[in-house]
Amino acid sequence: MAAKAQILSKCRIRHSSQSTYFDAVALTLNQSDVLWTYSTASGWTEIAAGLQSIDVDRTGTLYTLNQSDVLWTYSKTSGWSEIAAGIQSIAVDKTGTLYALNQSDALWTYTLGVGWSFVRSSVQSIKVDVTGSLYALVNGAWIKLS
Repeated sequence: MAAKAQILSKCRIRHSSQSTYFDAVALTLNQSDVLWTYSTASGWTEIAAGLQSIDVDRTGTLYTLNQSDVLWTYSKTSGWSEIAAGIQSIAVDKTGTLYALNQSDALWTYTLGVGWSFVRSSVQSIKVDVTGSLYALVNGAWIKLS
């Protein structure tokens, strides 16, 4: 048990109690890049491997970015759906909006069922701070976007 607790203490956990897309109390992406869900009914279940990041938007939709830079979404009814390729990183801000930075340094938002909206170009990196605000690195300076 101590080993399992030690492994989990180093994981990124996203709580997902409002999700209509999967039955999980928590999601975790461990150090081996394996995505696990936890539910009180069934315990821990592996649902994907080879991921570099995960996030959940305001609707409870799970998004994953794999090691091949492909963005996916997961639904408990239909499984995995590919959204886009060539994505560097993803982040969800305090409003629950999903941002995706592509390999051409263009920043976009994505809404399931609606599609993509362009935000800005020349973005080198994106990060969300502890307050949930999204920042973009543009020309060597961090600027607040949300």
